[in-house]
Amino acid sequence: MYVVEIKATTNEVVLGENDRVFAKGLIAEDTNWIAFEDLKEPLHIMAKIRHAKSTESAMIVPMDETHCRVLFEEPQRAVTPGQAVVFYKDDLVIGGGTIKQSSSFRFLIKSSTSLSQIFSRLLRMINTLRSVKILVSRI
Repeated sequence: MYVVEIKATTNEVVLGENDRVFAKGLIAEDTNWIAFEDLKEPLHIMAKIRHAKSTESAMIVPMDETHCRVLFEEPQRAVTPGQAVVFYKDDLVIGGGTIKQSSSFRFLIKSSTSLSQIFSRLLRMINTLRSVKILVSRI
């Protein structure tokens, strides 16, 4: 079982199967552009969401001055809010940002984990999320 969504405002935790740990996209905040001043129109790029992960084909779409939507060609596993996303065009870094929201927030719960450990972990996460302003837009 996996946690596929945490609804902090209602104290709800949504569990799901392995196929629900994949996200088709994300919203990046605090974007920083190196190759140009601002993202003005959609752009096909390669995106990297984890240091040890390969770059993946994606489209970035501007939302406002500090946010963009990232739509992956193929669903990505465990797109996690708070982590960095880096954008590449060919071999050049063109920018990046912080993952604000994925199409679902998920993490793995090992079958050997006790219920009390799961609930303790979830409560810590919910308390952390309460202090974060959640962007309501969905991908």
